[in-house]
Amino acid sequence: MLAGFVPGERHVIAQRLEQIRKLGHEQRDSVMVHGIINLSAPVFDHSGVVAAITMGFMGQANPRTTVVEALQHVKQGAHELSVLLGGEIRKPEE
Repeated sequence: MLAGFVPGERHVIAQRLEQIRKLGHEQRDSVMVHGIINLSAPVFDHSGVVAAITMGFMGQANPRTTVVEALQHVKQGAHELSVLLGGEIRKPEE
C-alpha cells in the first residue's frame, strides 16, 4: 500500500494511518486551503476500508454547528455507508 512513497513519506503516512485506526477518524488542517479543517472517517465493506468521507469545516462567527458536531455527522455517515456495504463495524481503540 505504501510502495509508491519514499521511505520518509512512508513513515509519516504509516503514523497517520495508525492514528486513524486508533481514533476511527482524522481531523487535521487542510494543506490546500488555509482556515479549513478536514474531517474524515473511513468507510468499510466486507474486505476492509474502501473509501472515506471527508468534509471541510470552516469556523464561523455565529456557528450553527461545532467542529465536534460536524465530525460526529461525518462519522455517522461513514458508519451508515459501512453498514449498507456489509462492512465490519470497528470501534476505535480506547
